[in-house]
Amino acid sequence: MIPLRNEFGKVPPLIERSEIVSLLPLPYAVLEGRQEGRVWVDDPHAPRTALITSISGFHFVFGEVSNVSRILQILSEDPFEFYALFASSSAWRAALNESMTERDQRFGFHSPPGGTGGWPDWRERIPEGYALEPLDERLMEKWYEGLDPWVFGIWGGPEAFARSSFGYGLLHQGRYVSFTAGGAIGNGEVELEVGTDPDYRGRGLAMLTGSAIIERCRADGLRPAWSCHARNAASLRLAQKLGFERCETIYGFAPCVLGRSERNGSETDSDR
Repeated sequence: MIPLRNEFGKVPPLIERSEIVSLLPLPYAVLEGRQEGRVWVDDPHAPRTALITSISGFHFVFGEVSNVSRILQILSEDPFEFYALFASSSAWRAALNESMTERDQRFGFHSPPGGTGGWPDWRERIPEGYALEPLDERLMEKWYEGLDPWVFGIWGGPEAFARSSFGYGLLHQGRYVSFTAGGAIGNGEVELEVGTDPDYRGRGLAMLTGSAIIERCRADGLRPAWSCHARNAASLRLAQKLGFERCETIYGFAPCVLGRSERNGSETDSDR
C-alpha cells in the first residue's frame, strides 16, 4: 500500500462502488481536505484498493480485498487515535473477520425523504427559558468541552469548527444543554452528531436542535446523514423521530492489539 499526498481523484470511484451508503461523509471529508486524514492505495495510477484513515478514528477500506496484513501494519503505526476499521463490503467483512475482532455494528439511515425531517415548527416549540443559537466560534470557545470535545476536536477546535462546519445548541440557565453539529461533511452530505446533558434528556431537546440543523442542511443543498451504534436505542429512536429511515448495518473491526488508546464511542450521547 502506497500513501497518497494530494492526488485523490481516482479514489472516489472505489467508494461509489462500495456496498455501504452510510458513514461516507467521514472518508469523503478526508478526500476533500475538510478534515485531517491519510489515504493509502495499492496502485496510485489505477487503484483497486484504498485505505482511508481519519482524525475521527473512523477508518475505511474500499475496493478489492487485498493487503490485509499491510493494512494492519499501517493501522498500528497510524498517528490517529483508532476507533474502528469499517468494512465497505461483505467480502471485506469476511476478510477482516479472519484477522481482527468485530467491535462495532452500526445502523445506517437514509436521509429524510422529500426534503422533510424533524419539526417544521421547531421555533415555536422552544421551551420558555431556553434559547437556540448557532454554534459560532465565540460560543464554542466557552462551551465545547462541556458538550462533546470529540466532535469539535476532529475539526481542529472551536475556530476551525466554526469556519468549516455548523450546528445549533440550546442554552438554559447560562449553559448549553443540548446540541446537534456536523461531525463530518463530504460528497454533499453532513454526518450529524447529537449530544444532550444527562439531566436534560427525555425532553425533546435533541429534536429541536436536530430539526434546526436538518432545515439548515436543506437550505444549503446538503443531505443530512445519520448512523449510530446498534446498541444505542436512544439514537435509533431519535433518528426515526427526525424522519430518517434505517437502511443497513455497518461492521467495524479492531486489531487484537493496537498498543494505543481506543475511543469507545460516545454511546452516552444521543447519536453514537
